[in-house]
Amino acid sequence: MLRLYPMDFEEFLWAVGQRDLSALIREAYESFAPLSLHETAMDWYKTYLVVGGLPCAVAEFSEKRDFDFVAAIQATLNDSYIADIAKYAMPNETVRIMATWASIPSQLANENRKFQYKAIRSGARAKDYEIALDWLAAAGMIYKCTRVSQGKMPLMSYEEKEAFKIYMMDTGLLCSKFDIAANMVIHTPHSFDGFKGALGENYICQVLATNGIIPRYWASQGKSEVDFVFQDRNGDVIPMTT
Repeated sequence: MLRLYPMDFEEFLWAVGQRDLSALIREAYESFAPLSLHETAMDWYKTYLVVGGLPCAVAEFSEKRDFDFVAAIQATLNDSYIADIAKYAMPNETVRIMATWASIPSQLANENRKFQYKAIRSGARAKDYEIALDWLAAAGMIYKCTRVSQGKMPLMSYEEKEAFKIYMMDTGLLCSKFDIAANMVIHTPHSFDGFKGALGENYICQVLATNGIIPRYWASQGKSEVDFVFQDRNGDVIPMTT
């Protein structure tokens, strides 16, 4: 069995006819050398954040190069996910799953991104929405990033399961749910810098999950934070900030 994920940035470049740029990026990374086309690569990266990696959205952009058509496809995809929730979830859980799914943009808008049940509805409690979160994660619609108390191996032993962040499976759908215009991401006005950080974090989480790495994070009582902490295939604990 194969688990499919949205296309990553490299695959996106292949799909939009930028295979040579993709090769240059990989060559610069492997040789630890500056990339002469860095600004061009960054423009394509911002475009990828808006379009995302879902094949139908990428195909639409590749063919038309029009973000309005991409936005229409993404809106349809979001509607399809909601329809799937209604179709496959147990009736008594459907409303809670939909409410949890709808709350994700506001969760990521928080400065520290930590998941808050009150963002779903006033008075919401963990026991009422744990099944909804598990359902969305099992369906591949979200990624759960749990806090660890220490950066030691094995990380699973230091998880604080009551504290976690939730990221969406695709940055394009996240932009769609926020109703963010493409030019706001691509041209990056300073007033938008805060949410641009959330988009960047979401992308990193996607990449880790796609490569079979369980994403976690570390924080120290509101004083400092490491965006991601993960255990590589050699068992080493790697910190990562965005």
